[in-house]
Amino acid sequence: MLLVKRPDRKMILDVIGRLKDGSLSRSEVVTWHQAVVNQFGRDLMLSVADGYWYFRSLIFLGVPFFGEGHKTLFLRDSDLEEYVMDIRRVPATEVYKGICRQRTHQLDTRAIFWPLTTFHYNQEIRLNDLVLKAVRGTFEERGDMVEHSHLKFRGVTYLLVRQFDESANRAMILGTDRDCIHLKDFMEILKLQVW
Repeated sequence: MLLVKRPDRKMILDVIGRLKDGSLSRSEVVTWHQAVVNQFGRDLMLSVADGYWYFRSLIFLGVPFFGEGHKTLFLRDSDLEEYVMDIRRVPATEVYKGICRQRTHQLDTRAIFWPLTTFHYNQEIRLNDLVLKAVRGTFEERGDMVEHSHLKFRGVTYLLVRQFDESANRAMILGTDRDCIHLKDFMEILKLQVW
């Protein structure tokens, strides 16, 4: 049984660990999450580094996802694993043709991400493969369900974001630099087609 108290880093890691080992069910965690939000609202006193957005994302544990021709759950086990690795500050090490994947804790929090372009998301684009391993959850106050990936190429950090709404087959690229040549090369390497 989970206590209804303000979660901290240790508790977030414990809950996710117990989800992964099967000692807690998804529905138990969703019920606990709702009870915590009902009790404390958004006043969690939990930093981003300690898992604020990952706690917020747990509300989607039971949400079905109809994609790639079959029904699964929106939050995958791989997303939970990424949450743990980011909270524990384990750097991502995947590199593909000069493109390096990064976890959120590896980013410069002062960097400004400019909207650069949108690309067509289809079944050939697998945001889970190698460098494009994407993480699902919610990462803004509106609470939208998104999938994102942070990638570094030639000193520029790119954020690929796919929102699960009526435009789910379109994804956005934001970047810390507006250099069109770098962006063009980045997209060619990853075979991303402009929307």
